Amino acid sequence: GFAQSDILPQGIVYEKQRSQNHIIHVLVVDLLHYQLELVKAHNQVFGRETIKEIAQRKNAIAAINGGFFEIGNNEDGRPSGTLIINRDIFALKKNVESALLAWQDKKFYIGKTKIALSVAYGDQLLLPDKVNQFVKDQEIVLYSHPWGPTSLTPYHRHEFLINQDLVVIHSVEHGDNPIPSRGWILSVPQSFPLSSIKVGEKIRLNLDFEKAKEEDSPNWYDFKNFIMGIPLLVQHGKPILDLEHSGKKSFTATPHARTALGVRPDGNIVMVVIEHSYNQALNEITLEQTANVLREKGYSRSAMDKMSLEEVRGILQDHFSRSAIAGLNLSDLAKLMVNLGCESAVNLDGGGSASLFLNGRIVNTTIGDEDEAKGQKLLRPISDAIVVVKR
Repeated sequence: GFAQSDILPQGIVYEKQRSQNHIIHVLVVDLLHYQLELVKAHNQVFGRETIKEIAQRKNAIAAINGGFFEIGNNEDGRPSGTLIINRDIFALKKNVESALLAWQDKKFYIGKTKIALSVAYGDQLLLPDKVNQFVKDQEIVLYSHPWGPTSLTPYHRHEFLINQDLVVIHSVEHGDNPIPSRGWILSVPQSFPLSSIKVGEKIRLNLDFEKAKEEDSPNWYDFKNFIMGIPLLVQHGKPILDLEHSGKKSFTATPHARTALGVRPDGNIVMVVIEHSYNQALNEITLEQTANVLREKGYSRSAMDKMSLEEVRGILQDHFSRSAIAGLNLSDLAKLMVNLGCESAVNLDGGGSASLFLNGRIVNTTIGDEDEAKGQKLLRPISDAIVVVKR
């Protein structure tokens, strides 16, 4: 863990709060001394890295895990929601009102909006079905360079290759083409009228944010980094009401390990990671886990060989009742963020992803998920992280 004796540089305040059976890690970042950067694992749409790997290659003093992502098969590590880094689109959740954390340098905003994307050429307007996702049948999909070296589309498609200046440089009558450097590919079904987009023509990519009803809502176009959270926790210094019913009960009303980010009126950023230990019934504990617990408690191999079942049972019972750390539900998380002085706050990915890196190490106990790590304190690789670096 993190010793309070660790000297933290000016502009970073860390506190580990213990109350009842909660362990809460709070990090406050002063934007005069530090800036936040959004980093995707491997700098591409797919794949995951541990928060430590991401933080260390950015020489970050601190980092928290970011948005929700897909786990397993050929989608592993793809962000489930919107992720835009320095205006590069990695993932886009289109036409759905969602909570976004947006920033550019010291200017931060957390709120809700709907994003639309269109491709304009000549006097035509085209609305792609998806951005940076595997294509199905008749869909029109736009691919940007973080997707990978090629579009990975089926052969029987047509594709327009677009360079970084948004000029159409090729029209190709098959799929899976190389994506131009810092450019795009517009992949269309064979039925698409190819002659309507001319090689040499400049297109326009329009990212449109729905204008919010609130008067104080910012100009979303001023921001360069966008990450989607689920859900919005705090706005105008007040918890969002009825969070328990804002989604699946198992996600909203049940205590879990959580990660949240909030903005204070003075502009300081508050990052919170909350621990949770998934309790297991003794009859579900594996031999490997039992050996791990006994080793952790200092028992040698020969001592383990001599133990009776009753002794082992007693040690396990004691261990698992002691380690019962409860996370928070979303309503309690929102109240906590208000108590920490946040004007606005959003919930980021939690469970086995919840991780806080500080001064070279992970400071929270990571449990993995109920289904994923069965209590072996594994550090789950994540899709993206918000890192804190010196100005």
